[in-house]
Amino acid sequence: MANTLEFNNWDENSFKDDYDKNFNGFKEKMLNAAKSNPNTSHSLFKRAILWFAIKYVHNESSFEELSYYMKLAMQAAYAHIQTEVNLGTTQELWIDNEKVSLQKTSSTHKTNVATLMEINDITCICRCEKVKEAIFRQTDPGPFFHNVNLARSYHYPYYYLEKSLHKIDDAVIQRQLDKMDKSAEDFFKDDDEWNDWYEAIYLPLSALRNAFYLGNEASFNEKLQIALDKDRAFNDDAKGRYANPDNWIPWEINAFACRAHDKGWNITVNDSRLLMFLVEGKCNVENLAP
Repeated sequence: MANTLEFNNWDENSFKDDYDKNFNGFKEKMLNAAKSNPNTSHSLFKRAILWFAIKYVHNESSFEELSYYMKLAMQAAYAHIQTEVNLGTTQELWIDNEKVSLQKTSSTHKTNVATLMEINDITCICRCEKVKEAIFRQTDPGPFFHNVNLARSYHYPYYYLEKSLHKIDDAVIQRQLDKMDKSAEDFFKDDDEWNDWYEAIYLPLSALRNAFYLGNEASFNEKLQIALDKDRAFNDDAKGRYANPDNWIPWEINAFACRAHDKGWNITVNDSRLLMFLVEGKCNVENLAP
């Protein structure tokens, strides 16, 4: 039975449907599309981490194959960023370890700061400096800063916190974290659709971020366990959230565990959705070329 993440509410038939939809010809079509159509780069990024999750849950893949999906995600993310900031100009890029020429003529709806921070989670897991540099060289005004609605979300102070992390002190970090929390509260707390997510996912993640930026090894592990438990309780419920493979692996939680490990902290939490081989760097992406 394919359930390496140990969900209580698990539907093997639903999993098989997801597997068949993604690996019986669709993957090849998606890769071919991404090599010629730059508007599919972000979709390929999302698919690559989905393919990683499905293969991992199926417990049939080697580190080599899982590393391939991580590298594919980084290639697609870099292609998305580069074609967005260079509209109308042909970019030489790697997709599926093939060098391709892509040119985008107009921005897609996934050109926003929230997308950059989503990409950053996987970049931290992969330790991919090339993509990280591309994420944090963006400026406002710029193509990733035009979404007026998202300008009110926590992603903006989050982006600026991460961008300037190397040169700010703890007091400034705390102010940025407070801005994030206030923005998230205003944006999500009273929204009927998002309130449950805010309580179950955002708030434990906020505590985990605080422990990473301003805490210590012990406080980080404590908040890491809580964040994983809350995430599992939210996604492994009778409402059917467990059936969405996008929710199987808590990527941002894993990203902070990777970063804590890189700081030299011991990760003492044991959870099936905390992928220690990622934490230990076994799927790092050192460069985007083959």
